[in-house]
Amino acid sequence: MGRPPGFEKEAAIERVMHRLWRDGYAASSVKALSEMLGISRSSFYNAFGSREDAFREALALYFSRAPDHVLATATPEMPVRRLFTSVFRAVC
Repeated sequence: MGRPPGFEKEAAIERVMHRLWRDGYAASSVKALSEMLGISRSSFYNAFGSREDAFREALALYFSRAPDHVLATATPEMPVRRLFTSVFRAVC
């Protein structure tokens, strides 16, 4: 069983992210992740490199979508009101 012809890595990373969120890293083996994605373990390694690399990509996807990414742009000089407004806009 190889990688399906319609395999989309971005969609796969999203599924991996949700699986890791639900089950945790320790319970998300390469075997479990590849079965969930419908690919072989060798295809998993070809697509992601390793379980750790897939985790890093899933974590990057999560951080890019999380509303608290706005906090990374905060500076000590930034008015608190502007910071809160930015965070609430990101959440909404």
